[in-house]
Amino acid sequence: MLIIELLIARSIFSIILVMMLREIYRRLKQSVSTFAGLCLVSYCLYHTLEGNHGLLSWVHLRHDLEQTQSQLLELRNKRETLEKRVQLLRSSSLDPDLLEERAKALLGYAHPSEFILIHSNR
Repeated sequence: MLIIELLIARSIFSIILVMMLREIYRRLKQSVSTFAGLCLVSYCLYHTLEGNHGLLSWVHLRHDLEQTQSQLLELRNKRETLEKRVQLLRSSSLDPDLLEERAKALLGYAHPSEFILIHSNR
């Protein structure tokens, strides 16, 4: 009788062990799939924020665009000012005052009634 009870106990133990291993395998499979899904979502979120075409990159590009546009506006204003000065120096619309100013600056001449102040950068 003892041998039969031991055999029954062993078979019950084997059945319980198999059932426990199946449950562990099932839970492990669920955990692995959940972990893989979490990794995929994390990867996508990271590249949405930090990638080459992500949100932070877009913010930096926007800032660079604003700076470049302000520089463009400054350069256009400077160009417009220079174009007006060049127009005044053309022979068709020569401004005598501007011509005299440029000649004095380039040639170093001055009118006899003018005072010349020399400033040294020492």
